[in-house]
Amino acid sequence: MSNCYVVTVIALYKPMHKQLTNIYITNQSVIDATVAMFLFFTTLFEDDKRKRTPGYGSDEAICRLWYTKVSSAW
Repeated sequence: MSNCYVVTVIALYKPMHKQLTNIYITNQSVIDATVAMFLFFTTLFEDDKRKRTPGYGSDEAICRLWYTKVSSAW
């Protein structure tokens, strides 16, 4: 929640747009908020126990990214 607040303040206050440090802070806040949302949803929705097909694109992505909770390693 605080990450969204930081992004909003920097986005609405024009003098903060020109400083390189604020651009880095904004980028880090967006990344942190994205990871937090991803972790929230991976803990909320567990594996549905459906058989996954190796080599099938969406099944591979679900197994590698969602069920392994790969974002916690970042």
